[in-house]
Amino acid sequence: MFQHNELRKAFLYHASFSLLAGLFMLFLNSLLMETMGIVRGYILPLFGIMLILFAVFLILVSRIRKMDKWLAWAIVCLNVFLIFSSGYVIFEIDLTFIGNSLVFIVAIVVLALTTLQIKGIQRSKALKVRM
Repeated sequence: MFQHNELRKAFLYHASFSLLAGLFMLFLNSLLMETMGIVRGYILPLFGIMLILFAVFLILVSRIRKMDKWLAWAIVCLNVFLIFSSGYVIFEIDLTFIGNSLVFIVAIVVLALTTLQIKGIQRSKALKVRM
């Protein structure tokens, strides 16, 4: 089991990145519709709303007191998958390379931060067991 405060921080980092990615996709959709007149249906706002809802889900999950490490990793992998798949959707919409790269970079940063966070939690737990 992880310590609640440390795991809560990791989930809140995830929620903030997920929220930013979702808002970015909604902003991108409105920008495309206004400037270029491109209407690509409902896929881009759907992924944006899904990422925002997932951020709310992460905030709710962060309230759980005891959590197994496999459940924590499963939630982390689900979030990274959502961000990568939204990057794929942006790429399929024939947007510039910059938009796709931004989502890709956000996903890598999320994965790196969470890996460091969970490794830090495991390391501090191991130190406490030895003492």
